[in-house]
Amino acid sequence: MISRFLAAAFCVFFMAGAATAEVAQRDWTPWEEDPTCLVSENYFTTPDARNRMTTAQGMILQWYVWGDAFFSNVNRSDLQELSECFMLFDGAPDCGLPKNSAVKEIIVGRQNGKAFVPGDAADIYFSAPPPPEAIKFAARGVGRCFGKDSEGFSLEELGLARVDTPVDACNETSLKIQSPFRQAPPYEIDNGFAQIPAVAAWGRIVSNLIGYNSVAPSKPVEVCSVAPTQLAEILGWMAIDVKALADKAAAEAEAERIRLTNRTDEERFGSLNGCQIAYSLVYQGINARDKTVGIVPDEAIGWALNYEDANLNGKACPVMPPVLSDWVQEQPMATFQAEPDPYTSFRGRNGAGYQASYQDWLNFAKIWMSRYDTRIASTDRAGGDCDAVLYYARSNAFSTDNADNGPSAFATLVRLDYGADAETAMCQFAPVSIFERARAAYNAEETRKREQAEKDMRLQNPVKPADLPRQDYLWKNTPTTRCYITGYSQSGLANESCFTN
Repeated sequence: MISRFLAAAFCVFFMAGAATAEVAQRDWTPWEEDPTCLVSENYFTTPDARNRMTTAQGMILQWYVWGDAFFSNVNRSDLQELSECFMLFDGAPDCGLPKNSAVKEIIVGRQNGKAFVPGDAADIYFSAPPPPEAIKFAARGVGRCFGKDSEGFSLEELGLARVDTPVDACNETSLKIQSPFRQAPPYEIDNGFAQIPAVAAWGRIVSNLIGYNSVAPSKPVEVCSVAPTQLAEILGWMAIDVKALADKAAAEAEAERIRLTNRTDEERFGSLNGCQIAYSLVYQGINARDKTVGIVPDEAIGWALNYEDANLNGKACPVMPPVLSDWVQEQPMATFQAEPDPYTSFRGRNGAGYQASYQDWLNFAKIWMSRYDTRIASTDRAGGDCDAVLYYARSNAFSTDNADNGPSAFATLVRLDYGADAETAMCQFAPVSIFERARAAYNAEETRKREQAEKDMRLQNPVKPADLPRQDYLWKNTPTTRCYITGYSQSGLANESCFTN
């Protein structure tokens, strides 16, 4: 809904303002654009290097640009690779930095939450510029980004090649490096190739440094200028593939534009009223959808928020201010497409949110079921109406197609969460039409379970002969031994067969 986009827009504006303020504090190395530098000044608007998975090369460049301000502001979760530069374990990276146990301990302490201490060993260490060996190490990952301190390095000795690949192809390659194929076909990236240190570092730098265009004070990065020599051919093929996909997308977009333009007004607007049309245009204007809608007036944004609230609560459309009406009439309608109304969008949600409280679920269920006739299903005892309607709505009697009727809407709702708070809240808005059938289905199921339990008990504890009651049997007073003639011998004597009870 619109309120979310407003919050996001404010956040971006605030971040951009904060970044601009930080730039004014820079007092060390001025940034120099270089065509063989992989990254741009985008990354260096603040000294904290915050970008999810910072490489050691990126951290050294951050240090070069900001000086000791880098270490006093760095986020502790970004220090892992830099800390490894100071360690002595087998396979520890050689970052061109003199090993210093005191600095290592301070960096590890920062990782574990200890505060920055001005004047300690690490602060003194990072108050001096990075040594030439560290600059060369970093240049192997980010390119010649260090002004005069790196212009003497050839790309060959850095293990880099000039590629000038469109950034979209670079991003796709970075994704493949981070999620490689186990057994890759030619010109693809497998696990072994992705683990090459230079390749892995390049992939993270592209993902995290170049991808930081949202706060760019200068032009966004459009191409990856350099890459490890191992990647040069792969990037060439990726550029071809990405261009082919872009051309296909452009052709599909043009075909869609032509289709939309050729619609009749009835096909374009259907049964939409003026409020629904205005809301769609404001929504698209805030989200800059295809850049087909002009800048949205502030009054229009306020009206759209009121419209959302009214729509979700089943109230009438608020009166449109004249500035909104005028703005709507100025918008191009040839490619207009309606946005889902707020209630329809709400019904597409997957619940009240992570760790939602009873009150959160109560508000959520109220809006969800607001279009239907509901009443409270009692939660005062086990086996009551709440248990019955929950069982019935979760049974095979319903499909979760979110159909426009009370029972179907309730069936979708109760399958979003099985927690006690959520279920108690949901039972406050059970559809009236469900109660009789729910009770019958619940009672039948309880009877079936009871009978099955009794059957299982009988099978587990069968009646044993010793447990049978004593009886008077017919033969208790008969002779102990009885004999029967079974035939005669050749001499005429009888053959007998005898048995004892």
